Amino acid sequence: MSTINQEQQHILSSCIRKAIPFVAYRMPFNEKIYLLVAREVNQFIFQGQDVFSREGFIVIPFDNENSNSFSLSPKFEMELDAVSADEVAWIESLPDQPLSLPSKKNIGGKDQYLKSFASISSAIKLGLVSKAILSRCHLVHNISAQDAPQYFFRLCSQQRSTYNYLLYVPDCGLWMGASPELFLRSGLQTIETVSLAGTMKQADHSPWKEKDLNEQGIVTDYITEQLHQFEIKEVEKEGPVTVSAGQVSHLKTLFRFPKQSLRNHMGRFVEALHPTPAVCGYPKAPSKALVLHTEHHPRGLYAGFLGRIHPDGCFDFFVNIRCMQFFSNNEAGLYVGGGITSLSEAEAEYNETLLKAETLLKALVNE
Repeated sequence: MSTINQEQQHILSSCIRKAIPFVAYRMPFNEKIYLLVAREVNQFIFQGQDVFSREGFIVIPFDNENSNSFSLSPKFEMELDAVSADEVAWIESLPDQPLSLPSKKNIGGKDQYLKSFASISSAIKLGLVSKAILSRCHLVHNISAQDAPQYFFRLCSQQRSTYNYLLYVPDCGLWMGASPELFLRSGLQTIETVSLAGTMKQADHSPWKEKDLNEQGIVTDYITEQLHQFEIKEVEKEGPVTVSAGQVSHLKTLFRFPKQSLRNHMGRFVEALHPTPAVCGYPKAPSKALVLHTEHHPRGLYAGFLGRIHPDGCFDFFVNIRCMQFFSNNEAGLYVGGGITSLSEAEAEYNETLLKAETLLKALVNE
């Protein structure tokens, strides 16, 4: 690790040692890491209100109806390699305090996953849903939260195509992730969103299976349906194309449309879009209820979305997948999942979660 990275790592380590609310993040295919240190953290229940006119960093959980969302107002934000001596001195002047970390959650092993798979398959056969996302929390031992900056820099060096972040908020803990999935991006004139679904090994160059094509089609159709409901015109659609993310590849379709279309409806549109079938299932309401009932671990921030709202009103939100949460007692949980349809096979789906977990596992092991 270079000297400047050691200096940057020290800054993040100080934020953790002082238990300061902060987020460090790096955009896909970009070498710059940004640090936002929060002046204050606001909690709210996101139910379609327009919070996107605020400046700051937004964190929305999967179950936004029953769990708090967070907004981090910046005390300062800049490229990590440009943090001044004054800012470092301010951080160092604060007293050391322990991080607020939850204890290990109710995490089942493979047997529990297979039981949950059977429950979801039964619901699909009964016609209650056509797709549901089953996730699991992969427990890792001997992982110190104090070493999170080291893991984060390693993740950034290994995963260039993903949105990488390290986030600490006292009421939701310490999280790290490498998301391959854009949720919503707003420029000055246009908005973009993507349909991302279907998974195979990156080294596998065989044709996409019917199950993956069907899974991706469900997400694409859902987004198309929401655009129609909000009477959004002039939609450009590109894809599906194959994209790589860590150890796996996905199918991706991009949607682009005028920002003016959502001038007065941004909050309601985001609420309608979240969570998409890529992380929840379809239809939305019954699949979400099924997931929350069937899974034996709380998802927390997993499968929610997060990102920066800039002063000019532009924003970049990413779906919080391929992410991990640090627990007390030097443990961490890696959240991974996959879409279950009528064509899914239990062993194949479980193996897919192992493959997805490798993205984060590689960052936790210094090889």
